[in-house]
Amino acid sequence: MREKRIESEYRSQIGLDKPTQHRVEADGQHPPLNTALGASDVRIACLGIFVGVMAYAVGSWSTGAALECGRNLVVHFPRVPLKPGERVVGIKLTVVGGSVVAVGSIPRDWSISVEPVEPEVSGAASVSGSPQHGAGALESTEALPAVTVRGHNCAPAPPSFALGAVVHVTRDFASSRTIDIDQRMLRIQ
Repeated sequence: MREKRIESEYRSQIGLDKPTQHRVEADGQHPPLNTALGASDVRIACLGIFVGVMAYAVGSWSTGAALECGRNLVVHFPRVPLKPGERVVGIKLTVVGGSVVAVGSIPRDWSISVEPVEPEVSGAASVSGSPQHGAGALESTEALPAVTVRGHNCAPAPPSFALGAVVHVTRDFASSRTIDIDQRMLRIQ
């Protein structure tokens, strides 16, 4: 008895105690559905949208924990301070426990190579590049291509997924200086 009274009060609060009226046209057809939504309809729709958004967010957060494992990451070389007169004449990005998926816009007069083709066998892959002529040497690392990589080894045991890079610079094209870039310095998106 008490449950029925509570249910009756609840139905009254949300408007289910009122009889619904259906209008039927003279030809026996129901009119088109162009009536205004009630407050409870709007609440239910908002609740549905909220639940959908939360489910999507929780799914995104749960995959964020494995960001480096199985997901494409775009790696950008950082802006490296060069000494006066120095120009960039070579790069190498090494991917351990992953593979190279794509290389972005390659600078004019540069050649890029990706090795190995099957990183699962060797456990590492790399992207190397250099200008074909001295005129192709870059004045800044900002013009270097972005590289899309994917981590495959998610285990904490070696070789886990890691990145590292080297930039070669020169003043006179007879000798060069090597700048090591560790994973923390790379811009990863």
